[in-house]
Amino acid sequence: MHEGPATSGSTSSSKTPSTSFTPPDWTPSSRYSRGSFIAFAGCLWRCEVDHTSSDGERGIPPNNLHLWTPFAPMFAPRPPNSANAEQPPSYGYPYYPAHQISSASAEEKHDEVFASDSEDDSGHWTVIDRGGSEDLVASRQATAMEEKHVAKSRPELEAELHGDRVWKSAGIGIWSFSLDPNEEQNKASVWREWNDRPSKDAWIKAARARTRVYNDALQTPKPVVMWKLVEGGESFPSDAIPVGHEADGQTLFAARSLYAGGLHLGKASHTMFKGSSISFAGKELITDTFEVLCGPRDPRTLQWKKYRHGEKAVVGNWQPVEGGREADGRALLISRAEHAHGLHPGKILVGDDHACLGYGGGEVWVRPFEVLAYSAKA
Repeated sequence: MHEGPATSGSTSSSKTPSTSFTPPDWTPSSRYSRGSFIAFAGCLWRCEVDHTSSDGERGIPPNNLHLWTPFAPMFAPRPPNSANAEQPPSYGYPYYPAHQISSASAEEKHDEVFASDSEDDSGHWTVIDRGGSEDLVASRQATAMEEKHVAKSRPELEAELHGDRVWKSAGIGIWSFSLDPNEEQNKASVWREWNDRPSKDAWIKAARARTRVYNDALQTPKPVVMWKLVEGGESFPSDAIPVGHEADGQTLFAARSLYAGGLHLGKASHTMFKGSSISFAGKELITDTFEVLCGPRDPRTLQWKKYRHGEKAVVGNWQPVEGGREADGRALLISRAEHAHGLHPGKILVGDDHACLGYGGGEVWVRPFEVLAYSAKA
């Protein structure tokens, strides 16, 4: 870690009850708020715009994709003609799914339900959203393959850093880790050159541009998960993804912020002083300007890769969720680990054997740990 001046701070929290619910069925002439979930035709849908639903066929979600985004099927497919097949399970969506996002060891394989990967001829992976109609899925897949090719371009990565390029697909761009060493070196080089003139204002400008696109209901498709900017005491986005909790149960979210030339990962909470903290050079640093990880509260969207004590964070045949980068360009991944009876989000360098967490004004190294990845067939 690099040394540098810092303002230390600690977290505070209050008890928040955990409740589970099954998404209600869509109904006509009903008021829906942005970020709410409903069930329709066996699929989970998220509301993108505050509205009152219309009557009849013209009001149903598939006919109003500017108002609704389809995500996952509500049930796993049943084997055909299976007399002994069990009834498909229903899924609940808790207030904070600290125990709902699926966990898996780094070498396990997983069945795809929502976010799946497709492999191209080069052996690389592209993360796409399989929810919705065939035409919608085809559109997302075409966008993902096109952007994946474009994202290898150095000028496009530079445009992303300046806020002039906002990707519509997941698993690509300057913040994603690439197994291809040439691609990863290119990203690290672009980041280091951008750091020759480090500017928090430039990072905020780009983060604002991303957030505007992500919050625009008419902008489709969108990535599986998104980083959205929170500034100066603003409310958290309604679709912020809970990924952990304090010892008393208070929800913790994944956050990131620019500091000392790096984009560092940490945690955020409604009750934390200034809202967020990162760890750096042995200290916990607080900030009121940060990005928070957002997306559907569906436990099948993401998975946690488990690493036992002594194991290094080696990325296998799976795609980590976009995180941050050290000042020298090395990729930082979203991690979490148990500490002081809580489950805390933090950061980890690829190849390290410990996660870095901010806690009680200091930086803590914790083993074992988990790394956040997209759910996929492995």
